[in-house]
Amino acid sequence: MRFDNITGSATLFQKLYRDYCDELKSFEPELPPFSVRDFRRSVLANMSLRKYFIMDENEGIVGFIILQQVVEIIPKPAWFIVDFYILPDKRRKGFGAEAFNHFLRTSRGDFFLYVLEKNAPAQEFWGSCIKRFELEEVYKPYIPVPRYSIVKYIERRKTR
Repeated sequence: MRFDNITGSATLFQKLYRDYCDELKSFEPELPPFSVRDFRRSVLANMSLRKYFIMDENEGIVGFIILQQVVEIIPKPAWFIVDFYILPDKRRKGFGAEAFNHFLRTSRGDFFLYVLEKNAPAQEFWGSCIKRFELEEVYKPYIPVPRYSIVKYIERRKTR
């Protein structure tokens, strides 16, 4: 498993991101529709976002992850998992957990993410990852939460 920068593949990335947004709308119809203009401005042109394809040696692209290093709202090094998407035909095959484990191995600090309240599969996935990788979900009330979402702030367990 590896993360490959999306540079040079913006068209493919845009298609996958559109599919991701369409899927999110199936959980929360009030979310705004995908917009190419907004995507280019807020995702592609946003230099603070690290955008990667999730790659498997045998399967090729199995999804994408968008990360942002957090420095303002959390007093210690942390990451915001902005978006995490595994292609529907690659799900329940271990690719998501393997990609998340790759993120854990290659990054330092704690992290947080938003999950739609009605997205039960995503909540199940993140719950299983938290348990599997021996992480701790903690409540941090000072993190702003978008409408229709819940925040998951996750700390690595302290080793003794």
